[in-house]
Amino acid sequence: MRFQRTRSPEGTLNPGRGSSLDRVCDEAPPGGLARSKARLYRSAMMAVTLQWSLRLIGLLSVYVLARLLSPDDFGVIGLAMATIALVEVFSFIGLRQALLRIAQPVRAHLDTAWTIQLLLFGTLGAVLVAVAPLAARLYDEPALEAVITVLATRFLFLGLVNIGIVDFDRHLQFGRDLRMRLGARLTGFAATLTAAVLLHSYWALVIGLVLQSAFLTAASYAAHPYRPRLSLARRGELLNVSGWMFLNSAAQMFHDQVERLLIGRVGTMHQLGLYSV
Repeated sequence: MRFQRTRSPEGTLNPGRGSSLDRVCDEAPPGGLARSKARLYRSAMMAVTLQWSLRLIGLLSVYVLARLLSPDDFGVIGLAMATIALVEVFSFIGLRQALLRIAQPVRAHLDTAWTIQLLLFGTLGAVLVAVAPLAARLYDEPALEAVITVLATRFLFLGLVNIGIVDFDRHLQFGRDLRMRLGARLTGFAATLTAAVLLHSYWALVIGLVLQSAFLTAASYAAHPYRPRLSLARRGELLNVSGWMFLNSAAQMFHDQVERLLIGRVGTMHQLGLYSV
């Protein structure tokens, strides 16, 4: 289902009732509710299949790269990603959820969400560049400074991702979003594998991560016709979301990364690499 080009007199996009399931049912032709439900179930099954495909690619990636790179290489990247995660957690402010709560979003809502997303990730990328030398000194690992600085470019790509793809969630088109992410994961895996064969260095992992983010951004514009513009007109509505989303994400992120940070502080890169793999 494509993004609606037509608008109501108020400029509303995707007219319909508030619930995504309601809209799916409303769009079904007379007597076609069963077909609409079948289409919904197929979309859900495709989402599950693609999600498992992402996991399998991750397992295959670790299996292959563990034979091309050393534990020290994985240790450097593991510590860099743990440091980045502590900064990235501040991006979890619930913009997508805020958009999905709006029954009839107008273009200004989407433009504002994209602008906030761009400003937020741009700021966090700059913070990472500033934090990089501090992390290198804290963990006595000079390689961290360059690795974190290069990985900070991912935030520029993430900030530019087309906010229009939130429409896939609104219309329960889970497969379209996951196909896009699967393509990005495959691109990252191919780039990492090629670089690992040529370089035999942790830079292979860095290259793969950056190219994966770049492909995801490009794919988001190929997958959806919406083209964002700079605007902060509806910032009050989108930012007026309770802080539980951020707190929940921050707690989960800390739980996932605290062990790597501690091992990186008291252990060696070799030990951290073995733990990460």
